[in-house]
Amino acid sequence: MKEYNNELANLDNVEILGFTGTIESIPKTLEQIDNIRNSCCDVGIIQLMNADAIAGMEHLQHGTIHAINAFKRGENLANDLGIEVLLRTSGQRQISKAFDILGLKEGKMNIAVVLIDCP
Repeated sequence: MKEYNNELANLDNVEILGFTGTIESIPKTLEQIDNIRNSCCDVGIIQLMNADAIAGMEHLQHGTIHAINAFKRGENLANDLGIEVLLRTSGQRQISKAFDILGLKEGKMNIAVVLIDCP
């Protein structure tokens, strides 16, 4: 249990949000997210996911912890920390399967957002 508590301390630079929105165009939405990231936290991560496929806040926290720790250990599967969060949260090792499970869809949806190193 002590190791788990130490891992949770790694979330000091992480914020997790949720909201309902309408995605009219995935490429346009991703472009807007990139513009936001570039204007406020150019080294940070903004990862959006389908919140309906996430069991709750702890599920997303654990996926984020595992992704951060994988990067620290050099055991990451993806080159991008946001994609690693997606992989670890989905429980998949293949990016395409992770996107099938947690990726954005066009239309109205519940969205989970993980912000890492974004003030």
